[in-house]
Amino acid sequence: MMNKSALFIVLLITLSYFSSAAPAFSYSKQKITIDYEAAEELIRLTNLKTISDEELSRFASIYGNKLLIKKTSGSTGGTEEVFKKTLKEMITTGAVNGADPYNWEKVRMELPNTKKLIAYLKLNKDAFTTEIENRIGYYTPATLPTQELRACLLLGGTATGFVIGDDGTFCVALQHFGTDFEGLKTIMVHELYHAVQQAGQNLRKKTLTDKPNYNTKATYFLIYNLWSEGTAENLGDFSLISNPAEYSKKQQENQKKNNERLLANFRLTEMMIYKMYTDTNARYSSVYAIGFSPVYEEVSYSVGAEMARKLEHFLGKEALAEMVIQDPLDFITSYIKLYQEHPKEVPYHFDKSTEVIIEKLVTWRNRI
Repeated sequence: MMNKSALFIVLLITLSYFSSAAPAFSYSKQKITIDYEAAEELIRLTNLKTISDEELSRFASIYGNKLLIKKTSGSTGGTEEVFKKTLKEMITTGAVNGADPYNWEKVRMELPNTKKLIAYLKLNKDAFTTEIENRIGYYTPATLPTQELRACLLLGGTATGFVIGDDGTFCVALQHFGTDFEGLKTIMVHELYHAVQQAGQNLRKKTLTDKPNYNTKATYFLIYNLWSEGTAENLGDFSLISNPAEYSKKQQENQKKNNERLLANFRLTEMMIYKMYTDTNARYSSVYAIGFSPVYEEVSYSVGAEMARKLEHFLGKEALAEMVIQDPLDFITSYIKLYQEHPKEVPYHFDKSTEVIIEKLVTWRNRI
């Protein structure tokens, strides 16, 4: 039988182990609510044979749909009138006559899977939201007040998920997911973390003196997206899904492809930075689209994610968490310092010309 002294030593060692295994930093836990209204109301409307203009207007006025219309009208010209007109065609005839910017045909085809996904989500809602809250929380500084984050479940549009405004709302279009519950969870981690990042950046104190020129400001926002998308991609890691469904499989394939060509992706991202900073004729939207749009498989997401992985490996989650309330330039300057100190363990480096541009941008730290 173990004596009291030996038992005390064992307990002390055990407590020390678990204390060291727990995070050594404080973090902020966010509160997430799920808004089903827009998705469930559309499912109800699809069972109708006719629909009045009053019903269409009421449906368009649902908060999630207002955000969907704002998003779609900005990208494809799908105004509220187009939203109502094409939806009415889909409900009354089963098809859209002409352009279908709200993707109603796909919505209609995926309705059986969407109903199953919503039912499963409601059945597992508490575990679902708790896991997302925890995954986000470890990368959120304790100094950031608790955010009320809302996930609006929608049906319609071409975007899988998007954030518009700064009220902590994330919209996700369910027709893209089939019955892929884990894929939905992963994309929600990614997008809801953007809401946290936005809240953190709103708290950042800026010293406003002289204004940067267009190229300086545009290059700065390329770096901003490298940070925001890279760290969100690090959190919403599809490779962690062991039994991926169709949507997650596609994401894993794209992730694998980008990881295999990381060196080329780093070089392409550098070319974007150089082009934006030095060419007075360069336009931000065109340069941004090269690295951060699906056209080229979002290659700069993979660059930012690799940077985030290495920073987390060497500096811990707390370093990424604190960057939520810091200038995004800290993300790239910390990475440059990291590979200078660990050149072999951090194999993907920026060229000297890129480092020079970053040095110049640093003079604008907390001024943009």
